Amino acid sequence: MKAAELLPACRTPRGKAIVILAISPWLLATWKCFAGPETLQRWAVAIWGADVYAGCGAVASMLAGFLLLGVVPLAIVRWLFGERWHTYGLGLGHSVRTFRTFLIILPFVLAGAWASRRDPAIAAVYPLNPAAGDSLWHFTGHAAAYFAYYFGWEFHFRGLSQHGLAPHMGLACAVLVQTLASSLAHFDKPPTELLASVAGGVLLGVLAVRTRSIVSGMLLHASLGIAIDLFQIYASR
Repeated sequence: MKAAELLPACRTPRGKAIVILAISPWLLATWKCFAGPETLQRWAVAIWGADVYAGCGAVASMLAGFLLLGVVPLAIVRWLFGERWHTYGLGLGHSVRTFRTFLIILPFVLAGAWASRRDPAIAAVYPLNPAAGDSLWHFTGHAAAYFAYYFGWEFHFRGLSQHGLAPHMGLACAVLVQTLASSLAHFDKPPTELLASVAGGVLLGVLAVRTRSIVSGMLLHASLGIAIDLFQIYASR
């Protein structure tokens, strides 16, 4: 294929699906292999010494997730596919449904986070930032970095993947494919989280369809992650 024909080909339903399925695994693998909290913390200690901030690796990993899973897909949508971001769920969509679903589901999310505080497997992993509970300032910074990470996560799976694959394979298959991918990305997590990620992937995918936006799912996912950390810190004191 000539170079002049490559860009138009990437903008067909089939071409977009090929780009997404080819690039997405590399973005996830790069983040998992080279930008995990422990890996980045070791690099920080090697560069700045043992007195470096204990949560440096976790915060850096979250920001790396924001860049790899959020910013790169944003660039793909805008400059490779030539489409607007709101087509991929970046916006309020059906605003009434967006905020209504968030408010309806939020109590169940917080209840699940509260119940998880007694799970030893969850306590062994969270909070990812070991210094998050040192002070209100530390937790605020931790939550802000977490929120950026969840934006990247949701735009990658429920935005780029789901919206980009749907024109080629159909909406139901697109929801299931992004659920498969997001669940596989949880394989190193505790069993309860891994199992919940399957149901969560379908739920957030359906929410993105119903609301025409990733905002409700992003807020719910971020609320879950931040609440789990907050309750773990509370339970450890």
